[in-house]
Amino acid sequence: MKKYDYDILLIDPPLEYIEDKTAQFGNLFMPSGLTYKVFNPGLLSIGTYLDWKGYSVRIDHILSINDIEKQLKKTLQSGKPRIIGISGTFGLAYRAVLKIAKLAKQVYPDVLIEVGGHHIGLMGGVVLDECKEIDVVVRYEGEIPIMELLEYQDGKRSISEISGIVFRCSMLEKEGGHINSEYIAPFKTKVFKNNSFCEDVVYDDIIENTQRSEVIDINDMPFVKYDLYPNFLTYPPYVEESRGCYGSCEYCTNYSINGKKYRKKESERFIEELKYAIGIYGKDREYPLLASIFGVDVKNTINICEGIKKNFNSIKWFSESRVDANWEEYIDLMYESGCNLFGIGMETASPEILGLMGKTKKPEYYIEKTEKFISHVKKYNNAILHLHLMFYAGETPETVKSTLKFITKWIDYIDSAHYSPLFDFPGTKLWNNFNFYNEKYGSTIIKNSLWDSLHFYPVNPSKYFSYEEAGYYTRVIEKLLMNKQEQVSVLLEARISKDEREKIDGDFKQKFLDEYLYSK
Repeated sequence: MKKYDYDILLIDPPLEYIEDKTAQFGNLFMPSGLTYKVFNPGLLSIGTYLDWKGYSVRIDHILSINDIEKQLKKTLQSGKPRIIGISGTFGLAYRAVLKIAKLAKQVYPDVLIEVGGHHIGLMGGVVLDECKEIDVVVRYEGEIPIMELLEYQDGKRSISEISGIVFRCSMLEKEGGHINSEYIAPFKTKVFKNNSFCEDVVYDDIIENTQRSEVIDINDMPFVKYDLYPNFLTYPPYVEESRGCYGSCEYCTNYSINGKKYRKKESERFIEELKYAIGIYGKDREYPLLASIFGVDVKNTINICEGIKKNFNSIKWFSESRVDANWEEYIDLMYESGCNLFGIGMETASPEILGLMGKTKKPEYYIEKTEKFISHVKKYNNAILHLHLMFYAGETPETVKSTLKFITKWIDYIDSAHYSPLFDFPGTKLWNNFNFYNEKYGSTIIKNSLWDSLHFYPVNPSKYFSYEEAGYYTRVIEKLLMNKQEQVSVLLEARISKDEREKIDGDFKQKFLDEYLYSK
């Protein structure tokens, strides 16, 4: 009698709606009742890779906190996997991950449970210390280490050989305590002891392989198997253009996950994959091109735009980039090939804050390029310009005035903006260097039982501004820049499945406006 029915169950957990008033700003704002239904690109890539390597894979997407127990029970009754992998990409999904792990272990005590993703991966051993049901944390990209976990179960390698994972000492003891890697060490991290001080903590009973895990060649990967997701045709499609970022922004988890390594898909491969996606979803959908920074390689980007224009001249697509890229070389081609939304991570118009957050080493040049970008995009008919802004640590009245002055200058050119107060996430430079921000600028975190349970924190940015003041200020600026229809489209189009938009379109958009645009 076989012990397992298939190799791996990958679970995409729901986001949790937080009613606390501190969660009603910026990146955390989510209208009550919103179903956040999009593909998890990392999970889908892992599933596609493992399927390609001959493993049997299932993906379960739990859309609501209230559905966890019922849906998970049904999924687990349909068969027993060797491994259960749960995505912890978002901080708002963390408590759901723990609940899923506990319930799954009750049903199948001998199944290995692995978690990973930007938020939970960078927490590392903290997760294992908090949840005994979780066995392994994958810290970086997951395709290869999860395949190696399957090989570990087959007896083909020891647990200590798998790079970029965190696990308990007890797993080594089962192998007789043998260590087959020079990179094995007790897990060490930084933990907030109060609202202003972060200190080193070592977990002696939790082990980390400190070597960064190997990454896949994204040009060799098969096209993503959208159909691993149940009801995949109801999800907004995407096509990956690149992974990673060459930047080193203090607040960003991408830097810690990818280590400043940028990998692109070659234009020929990308066009074939887009053709594959359009063959499934059709030309009437809007296609996000998944990239932390679109357009890094000028020649490759030109070839992509020309390929889209030649092969699919009626599709609409969008992506996000940095203004200090060489966009002048290809931006007209982007528009001509169907790009109708241009998103840029400006963050701030203060040279001092741009330097402090590590956005650029040439802040004046960065601001100059931003102005040129805004001016250029507004030449296009029906194109939407969307800015990402941040109220960062160390802000003073003067730095805020710089950004406000910039916004006032360009207010008639900006269609919408996402302006967020600051949140501090584990593993980022901001998290690890927070003592410096506290000593120099008076920055503190909001530390209480809610945020301790989620393991990330809203930040009081400086002695001049509280988090709540920053939140209300950023909300006001968003309202000033908001063209209602365009902003609703920007924020909702990629978050809600096509069938749901058709069912709740008018009512939901009004609800969004009532809760966001007209909120106090």
